Amino acid sequence: MNFLDFEGCKFLTEIRSLSRVPNLGALCLDYCTNLIRIHDSVGFLDKLVLLSAQGCTQLESLVPYMNLPSLETLDLGGCSRLERFPEVLGVMENIKDVYLDQTALEQIPFTIGNLVGLQRLFLRGCQGVIQLPNYILPKPEIIITYGCRGFRSSKDEEKVSPKVFANAMCVYSEYGKSFLNVYSLNLSSNGVIEACSPPWTQHAHTPKSLGFDPFYNLDSCWRVIAAKLRSNESTVSFWFRKNSPKIALRCYLEPGKHFDNNMVLDFKLNVVINGTKQLSTSCEYIFYTQEKMDQILCCDLQCKSDVIFSEKEWNHVEILCEIEHLVPCDSNRVMTYHDRTTKRILKCSFVCVNLENNKDDFSLVDNPGFPVNRTKI
Repeated sequence: MNFLDFEGCKFLTEIRSLSRVPNLGALCLDYCTNLIRIHDSVGFLDKLVLLSAQGCTQLESLVPYMNLPSLETLDLGGCSRLERFPEVLGVMENIKDVYLDQTALEQIPFTIGNLVGLQRLFLRGCQGVIQLPNYILPKPEIIITYGCRGFRSSKDEEKVSPKVFANAMCVYSEYGKSFLNVYSLNLSSNGVIEACSPPWTQHAHTPKSLGFDPFYNLDSCWRVIAAKLRSNESTVSFWFRKNSPKIALRCYLEPGKHFDNNMVLDFKLNVVINGTKQLSTSCEYIFYTQEKMDQILCCDLQCKSDVIFSEKEWNHVEILCEIEHLVPCDSNRVMTYHDRTTKRILKCSFVCVNLENNKDDFSLVDNPGFPVNRTKI
């Protein structure tokens, strides 16, 4: 047997083990609207070329793990309750198209990088914020709008460390609060700074109620050191001694009326200490907006607990953040990295430091006793 077709079967609630049909080449479960469970064995059928379960509106998860070396097409479009994409355990070279239209996915797993043959990823009609693991999706075209070409994700030649800062970025939008993982880019072996989720976001409100209050519900230990930085002046600079202070970052995005409802946004954050890049991160995600509201992105920067700087020498810190909107491919050519960006849409930024333990060891004025060649990122 090499083809199973259950299309439109309203009585089907479960797919049991298919391990006894190892030569199965196609499995169609389209519009089985009462299907809630698929056996794990479906994720390990070596000969499967087509797996389609579009319109299975009760399905929340396909299978937990997947290694389908022959698979060319995976169609989960219209699975409106689908919240989890399988972890991809093995390299899948033959995969070409993955349809995740109108699903409830919020993030695509790290292991999707094993879909090395992937050409097109369809995310049309989804709502909210979907995180894209940009460092492992350099080649596929991201399709997020019906009737037009999609986006290319990231620069092909960019090499990225596998280090992941889980839930490091908090995004506020009209849909509420979402968390994004942040991926480190070429992190130096002696990096001392890490990104983490800001604890104060659990008390913050949505953008509409927040307005432009830079840091809601922070105590007097926190000091705003930079505000309303335009995109061409987005570097924050300060000095410290001993331990690095806690740093909180908040960025405001203004999509503007000229953007489509669906936007692929690219956020980059760099931290340089004494001329050495200590943190270089990136996260790429899709934001769906209907009311054209501003977005707020938040994160904290913390020094590793075992790192102590000199008590006498001053250390120079530069922080640079950029947020760009990616241009869709046109119908005649494949987009290159150089023409994938419209303009930076960073409306303003706020950077705040906690001076509870080191008020005397923090300065916004250049220290003449510690000349530093300021690195341009």
